[in-house]
Amino acid sequence: MRLDKDILFGIVEGNGRFIDPFEVPEPYFILDAHGIDEDHDAKIITLYYERLRYAVDHADLLIEGVFDDRFYDLYGVDRDLIGSPAQMCSELYFDSFSLDIEDYSVCAYLSNRQFMFGHFIEVMWDSGWEVKSVWIN
Repeated sequence: MRLDKDILFGIVEGNGRFIDPFEVPEPYFILDAHGIDEDHDAKIITLYYERLRYAVDHADLLIEGVFDDRFYDLYGVDRDLIGSPAQMCSELYFDSFSLDIEDYSVCAYLSNRQFMFGHFIEVMWDSGWEVKSVWIN
């Protein structure tokens, strides 16, 4: 399934909590383990855009809802560049955003390449935006 980068850009444009869809590797994608037909593709792509719009509209709440002050203590966080857990939380962004068509859950990597280079917080939300898991690497 191919997502339209121009549509993605139109959804995330101006929101500093989301990475540019033209980045490489592609940060926006749909997890499709089985392959689906074209009619279903259109519905899934529409759902993806809806989920992304929701995340853009609620980015601060979604990130604050999963952030744990202990993430600041991860060995991969450059504390010379980020002064506190609150500042870290406020400067995280969605480094990736995916939809799993198996259960319509959303998975995202939250990061900031300036102070977490090579590290991320992986978050999974279920189809109702309830947190399924949070893991930091």
